[in-house]
Amino acid sequence: QRRAHAVVELPPGALERAGVQAGERMSLVRHAPPVDSDVPERRTDGDAALRVAVASPDSRFLRVAQFLLSRQPFDVETFRDTRSLMKSRTPSDVVVLDSSTSLATTARVMRELTVVNPATRFVVVGEAPPNGNGDTAAHALRVLPKWDSFDRIVEEILSASQSQRDGKVA
Repeated sequence: QRRAHAVVELPPGALERAGVQAGERMSLVRHAPPVDSDVPERRTDGDAALRVAVASPDSRFLRVAQFLLSRQPFDVETFRDTRSLMKSRTPSDVVVLDSSTSLATTARVMRELTVVNPATRFVVVGEAPPNGNGDTAAHALRVLPKWDSFDRIVEEILSASQSQRDGKVA
């Protein structure tokens, strides 16, 4: 393209697999090493890749989350609705829940998933929180802005997984 500032070269089909459409804006955070097989990457501490589930009715958020989170040492699975997430047979270490439609539903899903797997940790995202600091007094849930920096979401995922390993309540 004329007047292009930079070019990013990706393997054939990478954008299609990630569901990225023409015209969408993207930010590149860091280079991920190529994966040679379907075996999950190893984290630096020797454990298998962190299993992260992302549930959101927002298909654009799911595509972006899948694209950006899979660049981390995470095994990422996405779900368009919480019913599909609840039916998943693969337990996740951390579940990212989009609370944009209902905080009450998000809290219920968290409770139900915790009954099935008490070790599961959660990161809740949504539209910009009313008071701007990530807390919602109505349900005492910390809600991160879903369209803020994905680095912050990654930090919360890593923090939640660390609290899981340390046996702390997240």
